[in-house]
Amino acid sequence: MKPGVKYALRVLLGLLFIISALAKLISVDQFEIYIFGFRFFGLGLSYLIARAIIAMELALGILLILNMHSKAIYFTSFLILALFSLFLIGLVIAGNRDSCHCFGELVDMNPWQSLLKNIILLVLLRLSAGLNSFRIPWKPLWYALVIAGSIATLFILSPPDNWRYDQYSQNTTVSEKALNNAFSQGLLPSDLLEGEKVVCFFSTTCEYCLMAAQKIAILRSKEQFSNGELTVVFGQGNIERDPSVFLENSELDYQRYLFLDANPFIRITEGTMPLTLVLKEGKIKAKYSYRDIR
Repeated sequence: MKPGVKYALRVLLGLLFIISALAKLISVDQFEIYIFGFRFFGLGLSYLIARAIIAMELALGILLILNMHSKAIYFTSFLILALFSLFLIGLVIAGNRDSCHCFGELVDMNPWQSLLKNIILLVLLRLSAGLNSFRIPWKPLWYALVIAGSIATLFILSPPDNWRYDQYSQNTTVSEKALNNAFSQGLLPSDLLEGEKVVCFFSTTCEYCLMAAQKIAILRSKEQFSNGELTVVFGQGNIERDPSVFLENSELDYQRYLFLDANPFIRITEGTMPLTLVLKEGKIKAKYSYRDIR
């Protein structure tokens, strides 16, 4: 195969790695939850792993195109694709058919489809073997710039939430007056005033509400969140929507769910969702938006 064709294949592979990285970056919140959902890592570590994978794909894509050290980049690409493929084989054996976020939310691919994609990429990579490296001066410097630049870009554009928990907490709003009024008027169950309770104000159509519910479900399963009885409160505008799909996808261990009229719902949440409250004898012990759940 002619060198020009081999290099074209390297460029194609590089662009696919870059597109994969950018697609994950755009939907990094979903990618974090996906990693956290395996329950192997803590929430903070899941944030870092998500960004490490994206930075690796971005750097590898750029290095494939630059073709500075053809043989080293070839074996690195082969190793990474092989490791991803082994991971996908594990998912297939486990019967997992969820999206594996290979291209973020851009393309919904199950493990079988992603495995097939990786096999095709491995074939293309094999066809590009034997390509001579470009003669570029100061190669170590370029390597350092590409890798450091990829990492810096990720953490500048999308810093992990746990780096700014305090800032996010300051922006989490709730009206205690409106909450107390809802209790006094009987709009919320009176037993929420007893002991420690978790109350989640969600919308069935809110993507971040679902991800917040998934975070809380995983944290509670790991005993890293309040274990008080959990009540989900949906805004009255969702009453025509069956919340069963939302609740099933969230995997929340909820005691019950209920609907609240739009006006008191908006007053309590001050128009922002999701909102999660941990109540102790009816008093707010902790409050969380999506970003500062921990």
